[in-house]
Amino acid sequence: MKNIFYTLLFLTTSLLHAQTLPLVPYEPLQLISGTEPIWYETAFHPAMVNEYCDGRNKFFNANFRPIIKDNFIYSIYDIVPKSDYGIYLEKRHALTGQLIWQQKYDRSDLDRDELFESMYINDADQLVVLSIRQVKPYTPGSGLQEKFDRDCRLMHRTFDITTGELLEAVTPSADDSVAVVLPGNSFYVYLFNTDVSGEYQYLQDASPGVPNSTNQRMIKVRINKYGQKISNVDTIDFGTNQRFINMRQISIDSIVFLRIDSTNTKMYLRIYDGSFNLIKEVPMDTYPGRINDVWLESVHKDYFIVYDWDTSIGFFYKPTYLVYDYEGRLLDYIIVPKPYTDTTSKPAYLKKYKKLAMLCTIDYRNTGLKPLIHYYESDGQGGLTNKSEWLLGDSLRAAVPNYIGSIGEDKILFRFGEIRSNPDHPKLDFDRQARAKSMMLFNLSETGIASSTSEINRFNGADYGVYPNPARDEITIQMAEGAMFFGKVTVTDITGRQVHFQYETNASTIAVDISSLQPGMYQLSLTDGKGKIGYKTKKIIKVE
Repeated sequence: MKNIFYTLLFLTTSLLHAQTLPLVPYEPLQLISGTEPIWYETAFHPAMVNEYCDGRNKFFNANFRPIIKDNFIYSIYDIVPKSDYGIYLEKRHALTGQLIWQQKYDRSDLDRDELFESMYINDADQLVVLSIRQVKPYTPGSGLQEKFDRDCRLMHRTFDITTGELLEAVTPSADDSVAVVLPGNSFYVYLFNTDVSGEYQYLQDASPGVPNSTNQRMIKVRINKYGQKISNVDTIDFGTNQRFINMRQISIDSIVFLRIDSTNTKMYLRIYDGSFNLIKEVPMDTYPGRINDVWLESVHKDYFIVYDWDTSIGFFYKPTYLVYDYEGRLLDYIIVPKPYTDTTSKPAYLKKYKKLAMLCTIDYRNTGLKPLIHYYESDGQGGLTNKSEWLLGDSLRAAVPNYIGSIGEDKILFRFGEIRSNPDHPKLDFDRQARAKSMMLFNLSETGIASSTSEINRFNGADYGVYPNPARDEITIQMAEGAMFFGKVTVTDITGRQVHFQYETNASTIAVDISSLQPGMYQLSLTDGKGKIGYKTKKIIKVE
């Protein structure tokens, strides 16, 4: 539901600030430097050509991840023609960009609004699209918030994956007493697949309305494809005095949930089965900085991606992208530097190369400077390396990254929202009439990518040196050649009392300040984020 939240947030912002400019024909972004893409295509539907839309510029929300299967890309976008809601669905060939088929459903088709919820390919190899549909027809003059506070119902569509033919579309009637009422603007609502095709576990946050209580309690009920309840409504209590982050489904029997302890310093990975019985909980490796506002970005077969952003300096600013395996081990991370933010950067983990990649943009609206598209890879220590850059030829056009992901092992897909600035208005404003959605495919080899030669936080028993020892003010820990340390450095006295600790991130040389300690003998130990000791404990001597 984060995507619906984003939709409402950006729509509200644009309604408050943006002006409507005269419609101009869409023109592709001019990439005047950088590697040429294998293909570059923009979503287009001829039925959307009217006084408000040229067929390309009203595909609003592209934060939804596409499905990539058998060299085909299945994408879905929200349609916002003159602020009306609907959905657009298409299939393209991943290696050529060729459009195979498309489907569109907006108010002109439905006489009511819809917002996309999820999409998947079922066991019968059919494409299933779930959306939230308003019960009552649209009333002219009703406000944005009013529209989405109305009761909504589930809309369940099934498509032939080869031809795009609509095979079935079902939704409960407004007076169906056993249908689940869906809140159209709820942040924490989940629909998870079950072991029966066309049946879902529906969960909704029912936590007390106090800070940090989100997802501590949820209501759960099984529903069918008609949106009707087919089980009793249960309440699940996940615990108090802790924070729970959003859920993602890996498979029918595996649902991922993140827990943050009451001290806001430790994260735990929880995996539940399809009935929400806890399978396991494991502590996750620590990472630099305090835990701020964490979001479970995406889940994959062997890993999942988390991001954390520091809201103390602005909404969605200074994100950190992290990738973990399902044992809670940190595989790689990127601390995103300025000027990029959560809304101008997107991550992807390149499994073959064992590293995170990041797609980001810089928008210089109305400054006379041309916008930039950047692609980076992780340097294995939280930073960025191996930059590729594309300069856009129009200072009034900008690209907003929506998605980055690999196609096979050697190609990478970029997806953008394209916007047009208003030349006569402050630089934060842009034209609501121009929101094209495009995809570009590149060869990874042309970025100069190389497989990572080191792994984060892997304790292999390698030794380390300490010097000087004895020491007066400071000791230096020198890791073995090629080894990097990620974890906690602890100094204890002869009674076992901790007298000093510090956290390090991918360091080969570590300075430890012992100037405040009393003269005597101490124990030095290195542990990972789970408290496992991977190196020998060593004695150090503090002298006057």
